[in-house]
Amino acid sequence: MPHRKTIIKKGVGYKILMTISQNPSEKISLIMKSEGHYKKAAESYRRSEQYINMINLYPILQNTLIDCKNENLIE
Repeated sequence: MPHRKTIIKKGVGYKILMTISQNPSEKISLIMKSEGHYKKAAESYRRSEQYINMINLYPILQNTLIDCKNENLIE
């Protein structure tokens, strides 16, 4: 099993999570896949159970935000 090291870099408003392999025989490709590949991946994701569950939870989130609009949540 290759040794891996995870680095988290924090900046203003963003976080980068990067995993570095210590296995020199493992190559990382910097070439992007085709636009068609990413479109197929997006279509597949939109049909996934996780995506459907997330979309179904949106009205609950929206209503919760509306209910909390005038609340003083920070002291």
